[in-house]
Amino acid sequence: MTLAGILYAAWGGFLGLLLGFGNAFLRQYFAIRLLKTDKKKAVAFVSIFSVIRLAVILLVIYILITYVSKVMALGTLAGLVIHTIVMTIKYTKTRNKLKEIKDKG
Repeated sequence: MTLAGILYAAWGGFLGLLLGFGNAFLRQYFAIRLLKTDKKKAVAFVSIFSVIRLAVILLVIYILITYVSKVMALGTLAGLVIHTIVMTIKYTKTRNKLKEIKDKG
């Protein structure tokens, strides 16, 4: 693999992490704001936002494969996988802490 390929993969990984963490932040921010007013709207928003996220990710992957590099597209997918693993670990720890607090109280 050339240096350009490695750089494309690195930028793709960064793009994947940016897509994942940016989406997670926006989804949580707006869901929390909506939960204060209406729970049904919050649930609908999170569902719609998840579909929009999937569409944006697929569009970005398609654009990267078509116009930039397949290596960068694979890097983006790797970044999204890393994001998913990190968020799963984070939410598992948070859920366990909440369960401990609930059991103590």
